[in-house]
Amino acid sequence: MFSIPGVLGLVFLTFIRPHAFIPELGAVPLLHIIYVATLVGLAIDLRLRIIRPAFTPLMWWGLAYFGWSILTAALRAPQAVQAGLTQVSICFALFFIVAHSVHSFRALRTVTVLFVGIAVFLSVVGIHQGMAPKGCIIFKSQAAGVFDGRPCDEFMDCLADPEPGAAYACEHIGLFGTNSVNGRVRWLGIIQDPNELSMCVALCLPLLIGLYLHRPSTGAGVLYVLCGLAIALCTVYTQSRGGQLVFMTALGVYFIRRYGIRGAIVCALGALPVLLFGGRSGEEAELSKMERIEALYVAMTFLSQYPITGVGFRQFAELHNLTAHNSYALSAAELGFPGLYLFVMLFYVSMKTFIMAAQRYAVTGPARSANIWAGALIAAQCGLMIGVFLLTFTTQPILWMFFGLCGGFYLAVRRHDPTFELTIGLRDHGRVLAISLGLATFMFTYSRWKMAGH
Repeated sequence: MFSIPGVLGLVFLTFIRPHAFIPELGAVPLLHIIYVATLVGLAIDLRLRIIRPAFTPLMWWGLAYFGWSILTAALRAPQAVQAGLTQVSICFALFFIVAHSVHSFRALRTVTVLFVGIAVFLSVVGIHQGMAPKGCIIFKSQAAGVFDGRPCDEFMDCLADPEPGAAYACEHIGLFGTNSVNGRVRWLGIIQDPNELSMCVALCLPLLIGLYLHRPSTGAGVLYVLCGLAIALCTVYTQSRGGQLVFMTALGVYFIRRYGIRGAIVCALGALPVLLFGGRSGEEAELSKMERIEALYVAMTFLSQYPITGVGFRQFAELHNLTAHNSYALSAAELGFPGLYLFVMLFYVSMKTFIMAAQRYAVTGPARSANIWAGALIAAQCGLMIGVFLLTFTTQPILWMFFGLCGGFYLAVRRHDPTFELTIGLRDHGRVLAISLGLATFMFTYSRWKMAGH
């Protein structure tokens, strides 16, 4: 498949961002080059009939969500339309290319191997960073700090002989120019937030298990256990409560669904160390919690004021000093209830695809690949649905690449079984409507209850 190398390049660039730590790459338009190469590869695949022209049902809901986003910007904030179009185009292009290049289980496995490999790499970097000595980080005019070469044990050590007008922090100094923030490990680029790093690596746990089940062996089992331990330890070092939830959800859904009560025991044993040693406490954690509640309160206020159009795409940050920290609330606040409905529908369509495949194909026999990947993706998406409740992820390229993986799974199943077809009927719309109403009601009630001092 000529398009797969380009897809792998896009995934790698999105997660790793090599130009962030290799300055020489800054002048090279890597992303544009790989985009073009992937599209050329996709055209060759179609011309040689390696893949057939087909669209995943998820694409139409993605188009509806992004189309509504731009419409709300045009109605509420016309000045934001151009920037909104750029952001939407990047996310949709990633989704479309991944979804419509992965047309077989072989291609799906190849892309999944890269996802897992990146998660393990980021976990190892995070572990090293969490165990590394501390150094002084200097902040000048740039938003990101830079290690100034001096070791430190505490913040006051960095105030000896300071540069005029500079701010300092004492943090763990990691590889590739990384450093911790408030003692919490992180990466660079779009996952420089510890919460986002923990979610991204934890989501790959079910995919890791899926790779093992696809080709089980003793050697592979030992390797995958070590990789899983690295992901768990990185989650601990991020000190992310949201990461804990995603880790436990992804692991729990997979093992409980597959092994029942025995799976619940295994999940509890696996998640216990993360639960005991991860997460934050104290004044900083309480402040973060209150900021999230305040942002949720503001988002629900915007929804109540503008229930149809919201305040407009990309306008929440213009009207409030903090991000929403909740993708469902952000969709509702910026795009109104229709935006929340469409966002929920994207997850619903993906999940229905996986569940249909898991029920239709046996865990043994010629269709076992469909069953294995359906189970892994169900668990990963459950973790993702929890994770985006605690993060601003609506236009994160990583989210749309995952939706692309979902779309690719559907087309891979259709390639091997043309009778497999997903339809969304009135009952499905009713379920999504009920879920959306329930979410909005919960977020509205909870935020007001907490802001009232409870």
